[in-house]
Amino acid sequence: MLKAIAKEFKTYLRVYRLILKDRRTPIVAKVLLGAAVGYALMPFDLIPDFIPIIGHLDDIIIVPGLVYLALKLIPKELIEECRAKERSMVKILFVCVENSCRSQMAEGFARMYGKVKIEVFSAGSRPSGKINQTAVEVMKEIGVDISKQESNGFDALPYKEFDVLITMGCGDECPFVPAKKRIDWQIRDPKGQSIEVFREVRDQIREKVLNLLLQDSQLQEDIKNNTSS
Repeated sequence: MLKAIAKEFKTYLRVYRLILKDRRTPIVAKVLLGAAVGYALMPFDLIPDFIPIIGHLDDIIIVPGLVYLALKLIPKELIEECRAKERSMVKILFVCVENSCRSQMAEGFARMYGKVKIEVFSAGSRPSGKINQTAVEVMKEIGVDISKQESNGFDALPYKEFDVLITMGCGDECPFVPAKKRIDWQIRDPKGQSIEVFREVRDQIREKVLNLLLQDSQLQEDIKNNTSS
């Protein structure tokens, strides 16, 4: 049981968050599940993986154990309801080469404007492993904090298929990722440019994200049609 929970933890992370927000979730279950989610999202391990024998205890016993105990206290109907809600959310993936500038800004805007309607991810074909600090700065200017987001490759994504995949203009360097709808925004890479260029790119991305979300009903219809065809 613990092994299965550990394997599926990232996939169900959104479900756990929905459960945590629900007022019907027992307080003790919230404490246990909150501790598991909080620990899993920490930027470092309290028990480093390189330590022999005990290095992976948190991954295979502690976090799954907390989740297991929490789920035992939560009504099955509530868990299934949250799973159904998570499945109904539109999953959007933003892609660029390094996943440090453009796709990170797009993810930040989509998270802010989309709220609980969509589930947002970003990835890069050659991830740099860090967020461009100028991108962080220009986003902070308009009240969007992307400093805690992560620069990831496609292997870190919790899903193998997405509803919408949006490329920033990485061309042949963007590998194939299954998606029901694919869009290419062709946005120039501001890396190494002036802060004014970063602001221009930021504003362009914000406009495109807003337009995408404003077309939500049409987006849902496109996805439905592609799924049934």
